[in-house]
Amino acid sequence: MCGIFGVLASSMDMGIDRARLNATIELLRHRGPDDEGTMVDHGVGFAHTRLSLLDLNQRSAQPFWDETGRYCIVYNGEIYNFKALRTELEQRGVVFRTTSDTEVVLACFIAFGVDETVKRLEGMYAFGVWDRSLGRLTLARDPFGIKPLFFYQDNDRFLFSSEIQAFAPWLDFRPDLQSVISFLYGFGGPTNERTFFDGIEFLPPGSVVEIERGQRAVPRHFFTVDELWDQDLHDQLAAEPTKDLARVVEDRLHRSVETQLFADARVGVLCSGGIDSALLVALATRHHDDLAIFHADVVGPASERKAAEVLATHLGLDLRVVEVYDDDFIELLPKLTQHSGNPFHLTPHAVPFFKVSELVEEDGVKAVLSGEGADELFLGYPWLAPGRTRRRQSRLAASPSTVLAQSAESTKGRSLLHRRGQHGRTVPVDMITALLNGFEVEPESERNRRRVANLPDPATRLRVTESLDLLNYNLRALLHRNDAMGMAAHIESRFPFLDTDLARTAVNLPAPLKIRRGFNPRDRRHPLYVDKWVLRRIAGDYLPRELQRRPKYPFSTNAFERMRIGDGLFRRGFVAETFRLTNDEVGRLMRGSNRRLRIKLLHLEVWGRVFVLGDTPEVVVESLRNHVTFSDARI
Repeated sequence: MCGIFGVLASSMDMGIDRARLNATIELLRHRGPDDEGTMVDHGVGFAHTRLSLLDLNQRSAQPFWDETGRYCIVYNGEIYNFKALRTELEQRGVVFRTTSDTEVVLACFIAFGVDETVKRLEGMYAFGVWDRSLGRLTLARDPFGIKPLFFYQDNDRFLFSSEIQAFAPWLDFRPDLQSVISFLYGFGGPTNERTFFDGIEFLPPGSVVEIERGQRAVPRHFFTVDELWDQDLHDQLAAEPTKDLARVVEDRLHRSVETQLFADARVGVLCSGGIDSALLVALATRHHDDLAIFHADVVGPASERKAAEVLATHLGLDLRVVEVYDDDFIELLPKLTQHSGNPFHLTPHAVPFFKVSELVEEDGVKAVLSGEGADELFLGYPWLAPGRTRRRQSRLAASPSTVLAQSAESTKGRSLLHRRGQHGRTVPVDMITALLNGFEVEPESERNRRRVANLPDPATRLRVTESLDLLNYNLRALLHRNDAMGMAAHIESRFPFLDTDLARTAVNLPAPLKIRRGFNPRDRRHPLYVDKWVLRRIAGDYLPRELQRRPKYPFSTNAFERMRIGDGLFRRGFVAETFRLTNDEVGRLMRGSNRRLRIKLLHLEVWGRVFVLGDTPEVVVESLRNHVTFSDARI
């Protein structure tokens, strides 16, 4: 929806450079092309770029002050229950000057304080509030981390922003070598707290931080994903007939879709061809008579265009389609890396997501519904089906060559930790990578397992922990992709499946409503089991049969895997400079690396050139054109 930025100097006598604020505006303009504004107040500065979806009037422009001049807010997001909150506040005597949710968020903050405010907000948000009287800056981020928020602090200032690139006028980017090495060892990349940049951190989802001059920011959680589990609710749902539970899920999804379609500007739906987006489109047609639907066709054998066209024909809608080709993965990689702030190796679908977002913007639509969260809540990933070998996202499978390993040892040090395998063999544990990535995943998984440890039914215990685990790292990575790629094209994504009531219901459903036995010949990966069973049951009332049982193919593409990467891409580049490699060592690295590591090195090289070496995306694209080709093998 918007781009936000703020700086708090260690002394109120330190001036805030307005030229830097204006430069920051330029770096955030893609997030809010409709309006912009800045605020400077005794060692505090805010910048805001606006994508207008509610109260398009200038009166709702930000930074937004309350009428007393004590509080100022910069806010990015959508609060879906803002009308109910506004009514409650009006009953307490609050008089509003706008019809925006921005003013409601600030009024809640003033009336209830930050801790009570975040408990009342239903939606997605990241905001900063400056309290002039107390000299206090408060930041907050929504429970699932739909809206991003980064911060940096040193002895002189505290900075926060919607995107990392907006820090460029204020500090020099340095790589966090621990994150870089962890990435090369197999980790997908940080999504919580640390980033790929030294000193820059994520504000964790479901967190707030209050900071005064000279203090260090210490975020505190007001929500963690494991809190979705509720034994009493689970017992209540387990006592209900299956058909009634399907109706409960359907009703809550209906309400969420209707709520999230609300805007004073045009809203559409992304249509991949899968069951999640198809169901959203079908439900949205019941609440919206001018619905726009959009599809990214990754041209090739795994194209899902036909399924999207079947849906559009069934519902009588016009489908807008953009085609995605191999060259897009070269031409767009530097630009999208700049917007993402990190190498997006694990989300190659960022490219088609950006392309379809451009199409949405060209069509005059400002916000789209998207199906993220459904696979996590209702277990739609194929490796979760019983009887299959679980896909273990091994972080050691792509270990670097000796050259990089030696550099890792000299930089951070390593320990050789092992455990006993099933047959007494000693095998490496992910503890090396866990150490390097700051134990981002392991404590969350352990907390989830403790939460459901007393459940007597092992099937239910397994399914609940699977959902909770996926709603952490996996979902954070997807939501960051959606925000960065959508906002790069001036588009906001909304996620009906992540409505709090619906998410809590889904986590606590009986296990057979997620994955159960059933014949599904359309899905060769697990033909004897049906995933996301309750969603497919609901879809029976809305979709053609051929769409109800379609397996999951998320923007299927293997463009990166088919890249042939020449040594010349890395010579005298970021990877060579970081690990002090000669040209001969670069060649040895590429010859000794498996395909997965070569792809990661490619993404790391692009990231390092854009952020650390300062190359423009255009310069990096030219280098990619000269050194990267594609094999002929298709999906």
